[in-house]
Amino acid sequence: AGVVARVAQVPLGTILATEVERLSSFEARVNKELFGQTEAVQTVGEAIRRARLGLSDPKRPKASFLFVGPSGVGKTTLAMQLSCKLGIPHTELDSLFHQANWQQLENDKFVAKVEAITNKPEWILCGNYYSRIGQEIWPKADTIVWCNLPFAVVFGRLLRRSMRRSLTRTELWNGNRENWKIFAKDSV
Repeated sequence: AGVVARVAQVPLGTILATEVERLSSFEARVNKELFGQTEAVQTVGEAIRRARLGLSDPKRPKASFLFVGPSGVGKTTLAMQLSCKLGIPHTELDSLFHQANWQQLENDKFVAKVEAITNKPEWILCGNYYSRIGQEIWPKADTIVWCNLPFAVVFGRLLRRSMRRSLTRTELWNGNRENWKIFAKDSV
């Protein structure tokens, strides 16, 4: 901050005050755009303040987040909001794991891709792949956020999301799209 202050000829106190103001309003700004994730947003806000103030573990990336929880709970939405507001790269683990035609990436290749991301100073991941990457990746995260909502809320979200994706033929990852087969008796 001191170097930026000298180059920009702006008092250091002004830069720090602006950063403190931005960090203190982070949770309120994000909670306006998300439903039901107040605790998760608070956890993220605390972790961001720790990292920005230099209080986080120096052996870990200065801002590294892993969002986990059931499908439809809002992991990706929260991760994308955080990425947008802080400028930290976000990766959805499903986008790495599910190759064209829903083929699963081989585990060693999957782990290598995730490790390439988590070896950087800042990152945000979301997804549930503990059995494949947990022991290698989870310890690298500064903050792991478990997102959870009541079943009725999650079920409604999943139903609406899946119907929207099926009807609009939205591409998810690598050319993959949800289709009406997800509503078949065998898939439930």
